[in-house]
Amino acid sequence: MTVENTQINVKEMQGKLMEAHQIKNNLTGYMARDFIPQLRESRERINQDKTLSTQGKHEKREKHTLQREAALLTHIENEHKNYSAVLGEVITAAEDVLLKGVEAPSEREQALFDMDAKKAANGVMFAPTAKAKLVAIQKYAALAEQGQAYAQQIHANFTEMAAAAIQGAANPTDKLMLTKALGDINTKLENQTTSGEQKEFAKLLDSAKRMKGANFVNTIALERGLREVSKNTFEYANDRKTYMEKYNDQYQAYLKAHKFGHLIR
Repeated sequence: MTVENTQINVKEMQGKLMEAHQIKNNLTGYMARDFIPQLRESRERINQDKTLSTQGKHEKREKHTLQREAALLTHIENEHKNYSAVLGEVITAAEDVLLKGVEAPSEREQALFDMDAKKAANGVMFAPTAKAKLVAIQKYAALAEQGQAYAQQIHANFTEMAAAAIQGAANPTDKLMLTKALGDINTKLENQTTSGEQKEFAKLLDSAKRMKGANFVNTIALERGLREVSKNTFEYANDRKTYMEKYNDQYQAYLKAHKFGHLIR
């Protein structure tokens, strides 16, 4: 993958995250500009309907409320599916990049590297003091600078090498010194084992997973509007599945009324 294509892909996935944010934020505008005004107008028409008795108005308001809560929760469910699908694209693309293998060195390059790595590892093994061992490990870790494929090989052996060095330090001061220094080296190695492309996509993956795991509806910001529709709308805004199972009969009645044009307007 070329640098240009990588940049395009990163920007494309960043755009997808923005698209997901927009889908989520659009709910506020939809409720404020469309849903709530229409809800109020319908309720007012019911209240002003002179053909209905007081009991008739009450029953019609109840039926209208059930229809409107079902309608809004259905809208939220559909928008959440769109939101999840967009985030799913980002997650899949990011995981594909992170799982992509590194181009392996040639046999000659690998053989030369193995010679240097073995020599450096021997230097670590036979270092007589804690400070000498740290210097030797630093030289071993420096081999990671030859490229990502080599960095992964060095890092694969580093944890065991570092643990042995720390465990072998008899002096508590040396043990503390090695723990800190080797921790810093490990952090650098971890950074070297991933490409710039992978780092960008790792950030995208983290953002997409956090967004997908969070509640879709901000019930704090939208509490007043949701409660104006009904108590159920607020309670089940982020748990539509439970709502549709618990109130399946009335939800099916809403779907039927919607299908045949019998919704209360």
